[in-house]
Amino acid sequence: MVNTQPGLWQTRTNRLVRIKSFRWTEQTSAVAGEPPLKVRIWQGDMFKADGKTLDSQHEWNDHGNFFNPRGVVNPHDLTLLIRADPPAADAAEPETKSAPAAVAK
Repeated sequence: MVNTQPGLWQTRTNRLVRIKSFRWTEQTSAVAGEPPLKVRIWQGDMFKADGKTLDSQHEWNDHGNFFNPRGVVNPHDLTLLIRADPPAADAAEPETKSAPAAVAK
């Protein structure tokens, strides 16, 4: 099991994947009456065997499992993080310094 994050990954079949972003989705709970869980779905590009040509775009879950409706082990599961992308800049608003208020005389 891996912890998916942005960067360059290798799959079980030695294909390269560039994970770029994620989206939040709701997953129903297995326990009746429990609220749905919010889970991250990672989006990225899979490259052909040459490692340079874009093959297709796919999605993975937080554990590196290829997102498919059957939920079984897949050759496109992420196995090895080759190079992590630097963390994104803080999404908080940057501080703006304003000029001091004019003083009335």
